[in-house]
This record gives sequence, C-alpha cells and structure tokens, in this order.
Amino acid sequence: MGKQKTFLIDLDNCIFRFDSQSELRKRLEKNISEWVRIKFNCSFSRSEEIKNQLYSKYGGAPECFLKASIINTKEELAECIMAINNITKTRILPDQRLQRTLGIIKGELCLYTNSPINYAEKVLSSLGSRKKFSRIFDITYNNFLFKSDPSIYTILKEKANINLSIVTMVDDSL
Repeated sequence: MGKQKTFLIDLDNCIFRFDSQSELRKRLEKNISEWVRIKFNCSFSRSEEIKNQLYSKYGGAPECFLKASIINTKEELAECIMAINNITKTRILPDQRLQRTLGIIKGELCLYTNSPINYAEKVLSSLGSRKKFSRIFDITYNNFLFKSDPSIYTILKEKANINLSIVTMVDDSL
C-alpha cells in the first residue's frame, strides 16, 4: 500500500461558510474594528473607515496590519490575532453535510489556518467535525507566517513530516 495522501484544508470559506452575512464573520469584523479603535485611539466609526482603507490597499486582517507597518513584532501580531479571533459569544451550529463530505475523503485531513488554535478548535468542535482532523496547524505553528508565504510548506515538510509530493492544499485564496 502506498503512502497516504494528506489534505491541508483552510478553515474559513473551505470548512466553514464565512460570507458577509454569517454571525461569525460579523463577530470577527466587529473585533477587528474594535482592535483598530484601541490601536488608533479613535471612534468606532473611524476605526471602520481605517479598517476598510487598509483592506482596500493591503487585503484582509491581520496581514494588512503587517503590510502597513501598524504591527511590527510577533508579539503585537499574536495580540492582534487573539483579539480578532475572540468568538466566545458566537453560536455555530453543527453541520451534518460537512461531516459526511469529510468522511468520504481518503487520506489524512489536516487543518491549516491563519487563525489561532483555540479559534480553530471552537469552530471545528461546534460544527461537529473536530474528530475528522488528525492535526491542526495554526498561525503559531509556522512562527506567524501566513498561508500566502511559500516558505510555510518547507516548514511543514521539515517540522510535521508532511510529504509535499502527495499533499493537496484546499484554500479559498490560492
């Protein structure tokens, strides 16, 4: 029998529907605006304007804060990520269809996310799909490198012993 194929699957928009109307998306966007409000010591409406300007120029949070040099250290990035991904009051319903779909995939299922592990665990557990994933690689696993950085695959190969010749990455932004 050959080596088992590995699937690295992104969380938001791949495992979990993350459209502009979802409760989770609204919660995260509010958290981002609140983080910007505190960082810039401004009103909430002004923080929304700043956030939208950064999104237009640099893409989504928190990566846009790095590109704009608003965050300059890994410690600041970690603090930002934790603040943004605080979803303790957000309701996520189980998804039977997702569980069935994941069940037909042959190979090792791993989650790869730019979010912290506690966020990923909560979302997967709420969806009823946590047990389907053998490993979760979060933003801290690759030393705060985002999925858009190609060097993460070398790190995954060396650190997690993932054979890149038989891996499939499933992401909404590839």
